[in-house]
Amino acid sequence: MENYFSTWGSPLTLVTDNGPSFCSSEFSTFLKFYGVEHIRTPPYHPPSNSAAENMVKTFKDKLKKLVKSGISTQKSIHMFLMSYRSTPHCTTGYTPAELHLGRKMRTRWGLLRPSLRARVESQQCQQKLYAPGKRQVIYELDENVMAENVTGKDWVRAKIKKVVSPVVYLVRTIDGRLWK
Repeated sequence: MENYFSTWGSPLTLVTDNGPSFCSSEFSTFLKFYGVEHIRTPPYHPPSNSAAENMVKTFKDKLKKLVKSGISTQKSIHMFLMSYRSTPHCTTGYTPAELHLGRKMRTRWGLLRPSLRARVESQQCQQKLYAPGKRQVIYELDENVMAENVTGKDWVRAKIKKVVSPVVYLVRTIDGRLWK
């Protein structure tokens, strides 16, 4: 624990069961030195430490399956920890790594699609450009365009003759009429 505390800092509280190593005066002195409040769960009452009990159950189940598939115990432990630490927790909505490190954990899944983030950002920019009411197209004088006939709801060919405002143009239709 001293290595952990020196690397990551000491927690405010530590919840443990009543194992002999957690009840020793040496452990109590160690926690007091680092200013850690020690909370011990009631003996013979696993529900009071359900988060830890669930973690142990999940770990044993996954480890058994990984080892059974032919992966070494040590490799299985590393695979489980990587998966567990990089999976969002249903209660917090964050991964344990994010809560612990303050950032997302890099995993091999992120390496499979390194350009995904760039593509998503590019698509979001495109959506902003083409969203209704957001896209501002600038036409040049004498540029050929299609103009909407507001009375007949048809579109006709026209040419830009004058820029009235950034979104209003004076156009001449192919039959010579001027429209705004």
